[in-house]
Amino acid sequence: MTAGGITSGFELALHLIDRELGSTYAIQVEATMEYERRGTVWRAS
Repeated sequence: MTAGGITSGFELALHLIDRELGSTYAIQVEATMEYERRGTVWRAS
């Protein structure tokens, strides 16, 4: 997976944490980073 830009990198990192460890961990990381995810993660078909 790739992401272009700083904010996109945050989004990708949170998506991967959510996918691998679960939403509880992703929410904890969001709080630690003081960053809130923005919305949809688009996937290529």
